[in-house]
Amino acid sequence: MGADPRVVVCGGGTGGHVIPALAICEKIRELSSTTEFLYIGAANSLEERLAVENGYDFKSVWISSLRRGRIFSNLMLPLKCAFSLVQALVHLGKFSAQIVVGTGGFSAWPACAAARYSDRTYVLWEPNAFPGLVTRLMARRASRIYISFAEVAERLKLRNGQFLLTGNPVQANIGRSDTAEARRFFGLNEDITTLFVTGGSGGSRSINKTINEAKEKLIERDLNIIWQTGRHWEGNLNAPEALKGRMYIQNFFNFREMSLAYSAADFVLARCGAMTLSELAQAGLPGILVPFPFAAGGHQEANARAVVEAGGGRMILDKDLNMESLLDSTKEFLDAEKRSEMSSAMRKLARPDAAEIIAKDILGLIT
Repeated sequence: MGADPRVVVCGGGTGGHVIPALAICEKIRELSSTTEFLYIGAANSLEERLAVENGYDFKSVWISSLRRGRIFSNLMLPLKCAFSLVQALVHLGKFSAQIVVGTGGFSAWPACAAARYSDRTYVLWEPNAFPGLVTRLMARRASRIYISFAEVAERLKLRNGQFLLTGNPVQANIGRSDTAEARRFFGLNEDITTLFVTGGSGGSRSINKTINEAKEKLIERDLNIIWQTGRHWEGNLNAPEALKGRMYIQNFFNFREMSLAYSAADFVLARCGAMTLSELAQAGLPGILVPFPFAAGGHQEANARAVVEAGGGRMILDKDLNMESLLDSTKEFLDAEKRSEMSSAMRKLARPDAAEIIAKDILGLIT
């Protein structure tokens, strides 16, 4: 490789784009300690906060996503894209980037496009069976695309050698803490079966509504609850006094808190994004899975069905999720033997070497 590798990373909007990006960086750093990194993303964003928290230099671009009901903001989008492309070109040039790693989301486009227009090597990571917009736009000229579903190669008409079937990169230590210690971190009774509820970094309205209605009855069934509401939750973030010691509520968990939540939990109530399911498989956590009904290509429902068929969980469609269906589904998870069987099935779906495969390939592409 010669000089120290210089890697630009981009991807954001949700934790499902940022967390794998940082997992890849972490593994590259393990393999090549002299690698220098630059994270490029939207200003005042989740990716900026997490990148900085984890010790990576960050440069912002003006890009933003389409916003429903914001006509003026959307009319500005072409100008923002053009200006963000120029900003990204400047950032790549000043950093002397050797490769750009895009993990999806709207904020990945400027740096990937800048790499393409400046004839730099760039690679993409795509977790879903139905590729995201940035992957579809940038796939043709990408040096490599890391995928989790073989059909992505067919959908994108990728040439031989352009893609690697790797699975999704997750933190190596996720869900590996002592269970009792993790429950104490959240102030919970350490001897009680624990449910972790998450709708992702943004949150799920239907999951939040249902768990808010069912929380007392779930606790009556001798459950602890750890609840990540997501950023858009406007309800109370303080557990009711009567539920103290049995319930922990927070709108967003950082890496350490998320890993501890997986360690503390016996099962989950969650959406079915590819990264969430990869983390659950790594932690061996079975779940009640609620697919996001508007996911592109219905990929979340397909993800959930694959887990159910493997024996790692149960699915409730979003339209069927309510207090009654949730309470009915939890009965099976209260049976320790059945829960253990589902946990074993979930672990078989894990790809713990994904980050290492991707990191080695990225380093190999740098000349």
